[in-house]
Amino acid sequence: MCSSLCKKKLIEATQLWLGSHNNNTTSLEDDLKLWGLTGEQSAPFLQLQSEPEFKLFPENVSAWNAFLTVSTQFIVHLSGISGLDYSRVESGLRMAGIEVNPMLFEKIRLIESEVINWSRSNGK
Repeated sequence: MCSSLCKKKLIEATQLWLGSHNNNTTSLEDDLKLWGLTGEQSAPFLQLQSEPEFKLFPENVSAWNAFLTVSTQFIVHLSGISGLDYSRVESGLRMAGIEVNPMLFEKIRLIESEVINWSRSNGK
């Protein structure tokens, strides 16, 4: 099955993906403009800003792509996300030509679990 390091990297990928979908954040450049810093004044600060480099483990690529294929199939209630609708996930993966095996399904569920945890901790 998936090693603990493999799982850790998949969780980190999910956290980065969720962070990129957070509409409550502003860019550093926007923040600097609020303080009246533009152009040459903001350049030193912008140079210090760096995006963390993240590399998805090769053994996680198929699971990540499979998840993205069906990432719209979450069951959402007024109280938040309860999980993926597995019947729709199965159909979506089959229609996309993605063969599911126990390892792939375990990784999709790991990503799903992280999305649910994020949703609960962010009140979504």
